[in-house]
Amino acid sequence: MRLAIATEGDRVGGHFGQTRAFTICDIEGESVKERRVVDTEGHQHGALVGFLARLGADAVIVGGLGAGAVSKLARESIEVYTGVGGTVEEAIQKYLHRELVPVDVEQVLQGVGSHGHGIHHHHGHHHDHGGCDCEH
Repeated sequence: MRLAIATEGDRVGGHFGQTRAFTICDIEGESVKERRVVDTEGHQHGALVGFLARLGADAVIVGGLGAGAVSKLARESIEVYTGVGGTVEEAIQKYLHRELVPVDVEQVLQGVGSHGHGIHHHHGHHHDHGGCDCEH
């Protein structure tokens, strides 16, 4: 099983669409067999889902992302865990101990949230989402 964690330094990245690196963990049972940090090589927003799919990710952990990203990740059969903070190591341990709950894709795609993004997240910038298929 391959886990991808949005990474900012030693912490879980807060914004999927702006992730510059992922910590990739190959997990067998309840242990990490291999762990490495992979630069996104400039891929952002729409290209990140394909990037993770090419890496063989089965699941992604991130602080926040939008419904467009959830939908695209689901189409690639990549499970999503969001609302996760703290260090990458803490996130790995929470995942291994089954303390994280995956996103309910159906609920997100039914438009939960005040502006159709499905998952509440905060931006460090302002722009109009006006029905875009953004991957925050």
